[in-house]
Amino acid sequence: RVSLCASVALVKIFQGSGSFANPALIAQLRAAGVDTGIASMPRVMAETLAGAVGPLWPLFASYVGGLGAFITGSNTVSDTLFGQFQWDMAELRRLPHLVILAAQAAGGAMGSMVCVHSVVAVCTVVGLQNREGEIIKKTFVPFVLYGLSVGIVAFILIGTGYGARFAL
Repeated sequence: RVSLCASVALVKIFQGSGSFANPALIAQLRAAGVDTGIASMPRVMAETLAGAVGPLWPLFASYVGGLGAFITGSNTVSDTLFGQFQWDMAELRRLPHLVILAAQAAGGAMGSMVCVHSVVAVCTVVGLQNREGEIIKKTFVPFVLYGLSVGIVAFILIGTGYGARFAL
């Protein structure tokens, strides 16, 4: 429960950064000379990475989902944490949102293989205490291969125009 509460708090801070929705607060901040047009953390991260990865983002999108699941222990929290980032990356790279968000979700699922929470739980159930690191090392190669296959499928979907048919 503690980790879930911390994860949800982190997501809310991440999502709420840079956005001012309260008109009274905006007016007060502008009167004080504060720039209220600050981009959110997911947007700034996307703008920074968009130039670095170029058109190869579909290869990396699932790994971001995997990283989120590894850190938080949850595919849902990973999607909540990095969904806006992935949306912004798709927008900045002119990629179909649907395909990039699907890669994020698949990455969150693959991140469960190397998620510390899950590995510790499994080791406890099957009596392999203190072997968590060994298990994570063994599952890392399948994690990488899974992510690579998700990236290839994403490129195929983008190449066939799949995601463009469902543009939002």
